[in-house]
Parts: sequence; structure tokens; C-alpha cells
Amino acid sequence: MQFCNCVFAQSMEKGLKALLLSKCDTSCHPPAVTRDICELASFTSNPQLITAAQQLQGIVGMTPRMRYPDFLPSPKTPRDIYSLDMALNAYGIADEALQLIQQSIPLLPLDNSFD
Repeated sequence: MQFCNCVFAQSMEKGLKALLLSKCDTSCHPPAVTRDICELASFTSNPQLITAAQQLQGIVGMTPRMRYPDFLPSPKTPRDIYSLDMALNAYGIADEALQLIQQSIPLLPLDNSFD
């Protein structure tokens, strides 16, 4: 379950990028390169998404920590870094954020198959 923190953060990242792209015309260039969910959320100007991103990043940490734990000194695995409570909290935050994103992109179906 602790590994899911990475998946929750990546899901929020992809959702935020989809939201930003849906709001842009062809002249807009959203920050598609960044993986920083706080930076992406700031471009939405949605206080709820900004808060959710800050809370989720507070749990999972910065991108290298969750995506490449072998680059860091011990602990090395997600289980060493994250607790079950952290994973459950991250799930709740990501789920709420993705629902907000879905409401902002009416044509985007949200698959909650991991419920």
C-alpha cells in the first residue's frame, strides 16, 4: 500500500496537466515538463487544488524521493519511507483532487476502479 503514494501523486500530476491543457488554446504552453504538483496546481488558480497539492506533496515529498528512492541514502524502499497511514491520507487527498479536476473537465470520465 505504501508504494501507492507514488501512484497517487502521479495521478494528480496527470490530472492537473489534463486540466491545464483543457483550459488552453493553441497558443498556450502549460508547464508539461514539470512533475511538481504544487507548481502545476498553482497554474490552475484553484485554491482547493493548490491546497490539495501542498498536502499531498507534504506526504510524498519531492519527485526524486518518491520516483527514484534508490538515489537517496537509506531508507531505500517506499515501505521504508511511507507508513500505511500516510498512504491512506494520500489516497483521500488525491481522490478529492481528482474529483475536483473531473468537475472542471466535464468530458473527462474518472475511473475510480481502485476504490
